[in-house]
Amino acid sequence: MLDIIKQGVYIINNENRSFIIMKDINKKKLNDVFSSLEHFKESFKLGGFIIHPQVLHFTREFQAKTNTKPLRFHTHRTYELSMLLGGESVYHFKNKDVSIVPGDLAIIPCDCRHALTFARNSLVASLMLFISYPGEGTRTKITDLHKSIEQHAYYIKSFKEYELFLSLIIEEALRPALGWEYSIQYMTRMLYINVFRKLLPEMESAHIHHNQPPQRGNTEQMVIEQVRFFIQDNFFRWVEVKEISNHIGLSQTCLNRIFKKHKSSTVSKYVLNFRMDQIQKMLQETDRPLKDIAETFGFNDFSHFCRVFKKEKGMTPSEFRRLVD
Repeated sequence: MLDIIKQGVYIINNENRSFIIMKDINKKKLNDVFSSLEHFKESFKLGGFIIHPQVLHFTREFQAKTNTKPLRFHTHRTYELSMLLGGESVYHFKNKDVSIVPGDLAIIPCDCRHALTFARNSLVASLMLFISYPGEGTRTKITDLHKSIEQHAYYIKSFKEYELFLSLIIEEALRPALGWEYSIQYMTRMLYINVFRKLLPEMESAHIHHNQPPQRGNTEQMVIEQVRFFIQDNFFRWVEVKEISNHIGLSQTCLNRIFKKHKSSTVSKYVLNFRMDQIQKMLQETDRPLKDIAETFGFNDFSHFCRVFKKEKGMTPSEFRRLVD
């Protein structure tokens, strides 16, 4: 047995599994670290899916929740991957309860109504992410993913591969060294890879394609690719041309000149068209509620969402869905 002790994180490995025991961990420090990482949220492709990481946060409960309090059921637009690092907890779903012990990974699909209670002092590490599948077969691929999650009863028991990479991520965050941000990004992607290997073992192997533009070819085409990748990484919110300009390192005038030359469009119109195409695809290939789709793409005002869609597509979102059905 090998014991590694760093900053209060005890990682104990044996032939059966590796697990983490947290002692006096400052969850606020960890949460602050992960909320400030720029590279952490970069999207990437995995076997045809696009993974959009959002946040990794830690929650500690010092007191056990009593059975006298009503359960706080909720849903969220993101997928949730939560590993229990200490204590015990129970995830409550519509028709079943799932008891989780340290080393187990709970997997909560988007829009899945659930609640969480703690049996005793507990620490949970939760990854929140969007998952999409562009192109043909969107509904089938997402449905297959959700079916697999249900078949696994919403958790993977004693997930040692996930726990190993999570422990290394925590070590990097607590003791940052040269290149630690990129190390965390790489190991976080290994978490997703291992989850997909468990859930969809028959999925065709595919290389991870980082959202970076090609390194050769026409310079102006590379600029367009950079803009496209940036929009894709931030599809869930409205992106201003000024923000794109700062990200690319070119003036707004220069960007608009390039887009008018190659796309016969301004940058802002290109962004709008891209978002409308993605919304249209989601309306056509999923059954998600209209308000939820609006929120997914950063429209907090549903009426405004409907007005924008009708202006661009000539019909309301509900009319479009009825037409394609």
